[in-house]
Amino acid sequence: MKAMHIDAVINFPFPTPPNRDALRKAEKTLTHLGALQSLGDAVVRGTNTAHGGKITDLGRSMALFPISPRFSKLLAIGRQKGCLPYVIAMVAGLSVGDPFLREEDVGIDIHDADDEGEDDVSMEVSTLHSDKLKEKEIRKSRRRAYFKAMQLHSKLGNFTSDVFRILSVVGAYEYDGGRSQFCDEHFVRPKAMEEIHKLRAQLSHIVQTNFTDADEAFSPKLPPPDATQIKVLRQLLAAAFIDRVAVRKDVVDKDSTTSGLKFASCRGVAYRAMDIDEDVFIHPSSVVYHGTPPDWIVYQDIVRSSRVWMKGITTINPAWLPTLGPTFCTFSKPLDLPLSLRKIGADIKVVTPHFGPHRWQLPNTKI
Repeated sequence: MKAMHIDAVINFPFPTPPNRDALRKAEKTLTHLGALQSLGDAVVRGTNTAHGGKITDLGRSMALFPISPRFSKLLAIGRQKGCLPYVIAMVAGLSVGDPFLREEDVGIDIHDADDEGEDDVSMEVSTLHSDKLKEKEIRKSRRRAYFKAMQLHSKLGNFTSDVFRILSVVGAYEYDGGRSQFCDEHFVRPKAMEEIHKLRAQLSHIVQTNFTDADEAFSPKLPPPDATQIKVLRQLLAAAFIDRVAVRKDVVDKDSTTSGLKFASCRGVAYRAMDIDEDVFIHPSSVVYHGTPPDWIVYQDIVRSSRVWMKGITTINPAWLPTLGPTFCTFSKPLDLPLSLRKIGADIKVVTPHFGPHRWQLPNTKI
């Protein structure tokens, strides 16, 4: 609507008016994503702030795509280091939804894992006399195949992002020719994979039409991204979810009972999120869950059950945040430079950034 020069969206005569608080929250999110001017920028430019921020050039690019603003931002800023084809594949996967089957959908019983150490010969004999044990052995075999597939696709990016697991299976599916047998073997929903394929083609067409500097036309098959592209893709995801940053609680709270401890996995490790008062935790389905807990992450969704779980995790470097999320940052006065730099008269200023409403301290940066 902002792209159509409707500045006062909150006053638009909707047939069924949306909640005003929801509209304000949406404008706030768009401002943090860089789609709208912040009110401070509007004051500097002398524009009217009563109707909220004006749309930015980035916002106009984002408005070209009929998808979530977070995903449209990924497409609008993803034209670097040859990353656009991967961004399109990720956005298609995220828009359709996680294509992987859940454990309960596969028919896996978590208690089947308790008997993994049983003697193979005795089990083989038992199955001759018990259909029930035979069925259990089949479930255990399927369970092993399921987690083998999860492990395979989680390796892309060295277990740094749940989004890369989707990117991995989309690429493998296309290289395999889109067969239904692939979907069975890799525990993904055929319909979801078909929708992702179609949406990739549609988004590629929109990109080609509107961005003259875009890469070549849509090609289903994608080679795996290299290390540089993986880093850029993580930065792009951080920019798209810049208002959903979380940090390990013991990193920012030195009085925490877990401060200084080392963890083998993310089990029970508490995080602090920007706009959530309670402790939050990485969901067990995440690719990062079984490794060393990352200090800083962005997440896609919050799920509340026995705990407040974060899903759609991507690990990030806190040094990226001042550049990717300037609306959330405040900066200290320039720090005193080391004598060695002062002697050569280096024109360098170093400051300490703080991020978000809780003013989490970030690594020192040059300005």
